[in-house]
Amino acid sequence: MLSKFVSLHFFILFATLVVDGEELRTCPFTKISTLSSPSYEKHVSQLSNYFIDLNCSLTVNQLKKDLKFRKHKKKENKFLGNNIKIKSLLDNLLELPLNSTFLWIDATTVVLTSVKFPISEIQNFLGDSDLLVARESGKKKANIGVLLMRNTETTQEFFGKLLTSIGEHHWDQGLACCMLNGKTNYNCKGIQPFRNIKYRFFPASIVGVEGIFSKRECIKTLNKILGRVDRPSIVKLVGLKSPRDSCLQIFDEELQNKDYGTNV
Repeated sequence: MLSKFVSLHFFILFATLVVDGEELRTCPFTKISTLSSPSYEKHVSQLSNYFIDLNCSLTVNQLKKDLKFRKHKKKENKFLGNNIKIKSLLDNLLELPLNSTFLWIDATTVVLTSVKFPISEIQNFLGDSDLLVARESGKKKANIGVLLMRNTETTQEFFGKLLTSIGEHHWDQGLACCMLNGKTNYNCKGIQPFRNIKYRFFPASIVGVEGIFSKRECIKTLNKILGRVDRPSIVKLVGLKSPRDSCLQIFDEELQNKDYGTNV
């Protein structure tokens, strides 16, 4: 085991261990995965390069085609019944040893910065919880775009039930909020809370969720986040698909032009 005197430079998805003046890099998670399609190939490639440089490996579950949605009624969520993400997540989870740690990030996620804190915080990151979820900005609503979990029978059962219920024409995000008994605008009628799982939210300094509905809003959000001393290390972008996806490109270009690799 590493001594409590060892310091850790943690670029949210990696750790830099300092021992007797020598730096050794190791990834604190057993596995990190995402689901991608051709539209996000360039962005996900950049994410992968971050992790390679930092001695972490991002497993990309690649779709051959972008998703095509069935016709849906007015105001109906087009993701109803779409189980691809949760199936991919569960498949990855079931391949891991019990009690290992697994980080899932959506392809519409941006890595921003690094933070520094002691190794004891990494070791106790989950505490006695099974699951850490992102928190929608300023709300108690869970967002499943960024998830850190311990591979337990409880965690497997939760995502197994989630997958089954999606097949009954539910939306994964809304359904997860209902099962976690959290805040949501989704109709939870007939959905039983999954009380066995222990979950909590990521600290705001680690993961943030930002809604993007226009290019102007993207620029405003980018400036706001990068101007913060306590900016989050990971930002999950939500909102309308076209401006959100364009915003990913803007973030990537900005991050390539400037060094946001240290915030210590």
